[in-house]
Amino acid sequence: MTHFKPSVAPETQAKLLQLVEAGAEFIADRVGDAYDAPNIEEISGVGYSGFIPFQDGGYSASFFADNGWGSGRFINQKHREQVEAQEEAAYASFRRDYPEEAEDSEKAFEYICDWMSDPILVYFEAFIDNDEVTVRWGWNFRDAPYYREKYADDVASTILTADEFAALSVAQIMEQLSAIAS
Repeated sequence: MTHFKPSVAPETQAKLLQLVEAGAEFIADRVGDAYDAPNIEEISGVGYSGFIPFQDGGYSASFFADNGWGSGRFINQKHREQVEAQEEAAYASFRRDYPEEAEDSEKAFEYICDWMSDPILVYFEAFIDNDEVTVRWGWNFRDAPYYREKYADDVASTILTADEFAALSVAQIMEQLSAIAS
């Protein structure tokens, strides 16, 4: 695990990977239809070729999932409200684009289905920085199809000291995040 700073213990490195794998599985179960398997990537804590890391290393998992509009499965209330706002925006756009067909419910439904077909990008990451472990998960629905990080919303996040992280099991950390996200 060469992407961690040498000061990060191997046990911490392995536990961060286990946590990200468990977090990706937890989120996939919660959101339902995932379009692909989680892509787990390293978060580098080592500088190279002009790259200056902002942490000591970690992991990030991301994948695309159904946005919940058709299935009714939402991560939390904020996600539900965002999807409902998108649906209202889609219908307003339909009325603006096709004023003469505003009463055609079949055409409106097709328009809204097309508008709402973009998936959400779901992410889960855990990294260590100066003896603090940051764990967060969230989604990006508002910025499809670009999915820029500045438009992402954290669903749950927590910062643990290195000692707290070592004392808690992966399951206990996931329970904390689940309680925050509810």
